Amino acid sequence: MKQRINDLIKQLLRVKESGSFAQNVSIVFSGNFLNLLLQFGLAPIISRVYGPEAYGEYAYYNLIIGNIAFFAAFSLPTVYVLPKARIEYLSLAKVVIYSMLLAILFSLIALFFLNGSLFDFQGSKLAIPLVAAIILFSGLNNVFKAWNARQKNFRRNTSVDVLSNLSAKLFTLAAGYYWKPIGLGLLSGDGIRSISIFFTQTSLKVRLVILRFMLSISNWPEVWEILKKHLNVPKYVFPSQLISKWTADLPILVIGGYFGKEMLGYYTFALTMLNIPKSLIANSFQPVLYQKLNELYQAKSSRLQEFLTYGFLGAALIFILPITLISTFGEQLFGFFFGDEWTYSGKVMLVICTEVVVSTIMAPFGGIRRIFGFEKKILFMSFLSIIFKLAGLGLLVVFNFQLLDFLLIYASLNTVYLLINQFDILWHVIGKKRAFGILSFNLILIIIAIFIIQIFI
Repeated sequence: MKQRINDLIKQLLRVKESGSFAQNVSIVFSGNFLNLLLQFGLAPIISRVYGPEAYGEYAYYNLIIGNIAFFAAFSLPTVYVLPKARIEYLSLAKVVIYSMLLAILFSLIALFFLNGSLFDFQGSKLAIPLVAAIILFSGLNNVFKAWNARQKNFRRNTSVDVLSNLSAKLFTLAAGYYWKPIGLGLLSGDGIRSISIFFTQTSLKVRLVILRFMLSISNWPEVWEILKKHLNVPKYVFPSQLISKWTADLPILVIGGYFGKEMLGYYTFALTMLNIPKSLIANSFQPVLYQKLNELYQAKSSRLQEFLTYGFLGAALIFILPITLISTFGEQLFGFFFGDEWTYSGKVMLVICTEVVVSTIMAPFGGIRRIFGFEKKILFMSFLSIIFKLAGLGLLVVFNFQLLDFLLIYASLNTVYLLINQFDILWHVIGKKRAFGILSFNLILIIIAIFIIQIFI
């Protein structure tokens, strides 16, 4: 294990080599770190403008957007970077965009029969066109982002993410301060972000190339033939991700329905703060790692196993301690930075931190089974995930827990599942012996994290 850690350090020192994995990661990481600073820098101001109920409403809006966009995409965006031929990637993207347009149309028709309102929130009718725009622009922006990733132009993706996030946060703050501090104000920032990404993610020339392909009628026969080659994605990956998404959405529905909109706001705000470092590692490592692992796999390189081993070790070493320390002092930090009304979110953060730690380690590797053709395994693990999560919900119904008790049990069960999932990935790719070594290493770090928490609470 010591030798592997030393080898990992040597790999990271290659950061100055142009086009190297270490340099690409450092570019993406630096941009995401700036995003992290923006989040932490502006969150104390935004949280004093928007209260817990506004964040609860915002969680429901995101639930609608996420589910419509997800259903329409059939998980095809997860393989945008895999095909060697550009026309294959563009064909898959075309299917996704037109599917999103149909999904938006059917959703608007359904909404018409629901008296034209998403929820009984203030300003919810104004949210309808905004939700539709965010869904469509997010689909197109994923296409543009994949174009850059295929060209290894990670610098462009990174700079656009930083600038668009800054504009979104400033607009959100202005909407709450000068208009109304409601969920729609938080959602409007996402709209500004989506629009700014659309116009800056790629050059005008690239956007025109992609949009011409999208609007062309003559290429549909070829598009259908290419889609047939990738049917394993909607056949196996999509159902598994659907299960994962629904089980991930369950806490939002349960907390909102069982404990109320205000409690949902506390939970989502705590989760948002904890997900900042998780998003940092996922957004920094995943695009580069995914592209590199696919490259090594197609070349049948012997470096593939080492690369995966170093990735898991690096993620564990870098992120377990910071998340643990933030969670340990969460109640005090939330009260100091975000205002006294948010101290309860600090308590929520403490009970769910173990799950977030393990999921952060897994974040860059969640989709790598698709590289190795393990689509059926993805579906099986999704069913296992829902068993663990439904067990937590079942205990809530039987014992009528308070929110913090429920979240502690729910997060503990999810942690067990995530460790099983991690071991399964490693076992099939790098072998049982190495898998046991990495799993043991992660367990030791988790035990240390729990020990630190027990000392300070």
